Amino acid sequence: DNGSLSSIYTNVDKYFTVSVTSLNVFIKELFSNIFNVFIIWLFGISVIGIFIVLFLLFSEGFGFGVIASSIIKMYNIKGIVGVFLYLFPCKIIYIFILIILSFR
Repeated sequence: DNGSLSSIYTNVDKYFTVSVTSLNVFIKELFSNIFNVFIIWLFGISVIGIFIVLFLLFSEGFGFGVIASSIIKMYNIKGIVGVFLYLFPCKIIYIFILIILSFR
């Protein structure tokens, strides 16, 4: 039934169309990173929190690896250059800060 499938797509598009600006992305990422730092600090106080901190560090590193490898796979040499110029500096600094915060 093509008509009902079309109506589903239009309803889904209505809920997921968002205007994306660089300021919106910056604010979202800033609050996300501040939240992650707060969670690491909060769970770093207790012994149980060690596992949560390790999971957060692992997920950040794993996410960086997946994103970098998919960009490199898609764009070849341009992807390597793009990862090292754009993704590598900010993510490595962020992961390094998370490691320093987790080990106090």
